[in-house]
Amino acid sequence: MKYSTTVLFCIFAFVLNAQSQAKTDTQNPDPRLYEVYETSYIEQIQTSNPFLIQRWNFYLDHAYTVIEEKDGKPTDYPTVNIPDLKHMNILLLEKEQGLTHDFESPTIYRISNTNKLLVYKSGKQFNELLREALK
Repeated sequence: MKYSTTVLFCIFAFVLNAQSQAKTDTQNPDPRLYEVYETSYIEQIQTSNPFLIQRWNFYLDHAYTVIEEKDGKPTDYPTVNIPDLKHMNILLLEKEQGLTHDFESPTIYRISNTNKLLVYKSGKQFNELLREALK
């Protein structure tokens, strides 16, 4: 009986520690944030509003999707230049190319020199995804 209690306690402590560590790690700034913001600004935000770091980190990978254009039909979507689709920094693209998106509906950009589209999730959809990820 004492052995099983000890094992259960150790498992509980391990799970609790893992959950605590996961929440802490999400507040460490993604290196891509330093491509957009000054180090001093990021440090200030870490202290004054750590949730914003979490939100930005999540935004970098979840605010958009990249899809193939259907049937290769030309579109009238605005064009965005993305040099490396595997190492995208959506915040840097917004800053350098003036990309915008809508709270109510998805926004679509055609990626130059490809048959791909950059599809921003609506602000509502992004907020729902973030809320689910934080549970």
